[in-house]
Amino acid sequence: MESKSIALLNNATKMLAEVQSIDDAKNLMDTASAAKHYARKHGLGVEAVTFARSIEIASEIKLGEFLQLMEKNKGGPANAVNHADSIQPPTYVEIGISRNLASEAQVLAILPESDQNDVISGKTSKEAAKKKHRQKEKEAGKAAEIKAAEIKPLLYKTDGFLFDPGPVDLLLTDPPYSTDIDDIKAFAPKVLDLLKYVKQTGRAYIFIGSYPEELAAYLNVPIAGYMKLNQILVWTYRNTLGPSPKNIYKNNWQAILYFTGIDAPPLNCPVLNELFSVQDINAPDGRLGNRYHVWQKPIEIADRFIRHATNAGGIVYDPFAGTGTFLISAAALGRKAIGCEIDQTAISIAESRGIKWMIL
Repeated sequence: MESKSIALLNNATKMLAEVQSIDDAKNLMDTASAAKHYARKHGLGVEAVTFARSIEIASEIKLGEFLQLMEKNKGGPANAVNHADSIQPPTYVEIGISRNLASEAQVLAILPESDQNDVISGKTSKEAAKKKHRQKEKEAGKAAEIKAAEIKPLLYKTDGFLFDPGPVDLLLTDPPYSTDIDDIKAFAPKVLDLLKYVKQTGRAYIFIGSYPEELAAYLNVPIAGYMKLNQILVWTYRNTLGPSPKNIYKNNWQAILYFTGIDAPPLNCPVLNELFSVQDINAPDGRLGNRYHVWQKPIEIADRFIRHATNAGGIVYDPFAGTGTFLISAAALGRKAIGCEIDQTAISIAESRGIKWMIL
């Protein structure tokens, strides 16, 4: 049987083109799977195994396409309850397909062609492709939420140092790091001067790099008496790759300067695991979804800080809004979000994520 499967795979391209039904797709997938296992068992080499696997995946995608059509027909007028003489599509059990396989095949079928080709070629796994798809769906959902939100974020194309947002409940921002600034010692005081917009009942979270000279620059800036640097929080991530340093340890964290106003109420954080000073959350990963720029923050950490520090209707300000992650989180949580950004490329990405912007 296995030898026959190997022989059939010699005409695989033609067989794929001739797949016309769920049974055709399922039979070819089963044949390819048998050939793959046979090739492994008898040591026929990586090329034979890879080829058989590619046909198996391509057949599964075909299967998903046919199953989608079947599901679509289930909801059509011809299948309405009142039509007793209508022909109902078969169930998964009747066609010999498990619900898990049916679900997986349909997800593969709706992936972009480039992602399908990556799975077929073995460049990426089915699980990674599905996770990437779910992440993109989540991003699209967020964009739709922002467009439909009653309180829409306001993004202004202007210098955050020159803009007056009025009193805000939360300053949540991620300014440029010392790697992008010529003089971090001169830059840090300008950033911390923005604390003047935070209410005495408010808070601020300012992300900075973990470089010694950058930490020193910020920590040596005098702070006005109505605000207090309470803690240096840490955001750590374990999913980024890059060159391994020779004489130092690889950085996988960033500092967050956490300030509170002198009349700030207790944190609104009933979840104990969110109260750790080290926030362990993976960085946005372009392999699994959208990563718009190198220092992009995960939406999860934005959600946490906004929930902890503000109530619905509160004002959140980000003078270095970038592609809008903090504004998106604030608006989705029912806060009034105000941001500034001067880079048009970043602004255009923010717009694609559902944020409207204007020039001052």
